[in-house]
Amino acid sequence: MCGNLYLYFEEGILVKKFLALSTALVLALSLLCVGALADPNPADIVGTWKLSALEMMGASFDPAAFGMEVAMVLNEDNTAVMKMEGEEDATATWAIVDGLVVITPDDEDLDEEEVMGLTFEDGVLFAEIEDEEVGTMRMVFSKVEE
Repeated sequence: MCGNLYLYFEEGILVKKFLALSTALVLALSLLCVGALADPNPADIVGTWKLSALEMMGASFDPAAFGMEVAMVLNEDNTAVMKMEGEEDATATWAIVDGLVVITPDDEDLDEEEVMGLTFEDGVLFAEIEDEEVGTMRMVFSKVEE
């Protein structure tokens, strides 16, 4: 089982599917949670966040064990920088929309619809994505103390 997960991450499929499925995630969460989520305090969101856990197939994995070093810096001016080991940094903007932290990439090659919606709860940011191969995948980001 771990061998298959390693190949899944090694091939970069996770990142591609993450970006492709983010739109569906934001739309679904927006429809389900309109009015249900309180907007988080922007001061709690500003800072550096590191991907600290991947939860799927009933288990939790340390992304570093698969060589996945992912971080995002959310700045006070609503700009963001997404960092991934071995990849060029990507710039984005972020906003709080209907209780979600919505991150929109600046990449001109991506549809404007391709955004990432994260829920802020208990001091962490997380996104849940449905994937045909692994089912529900949850990406958990923890704030890095500065």
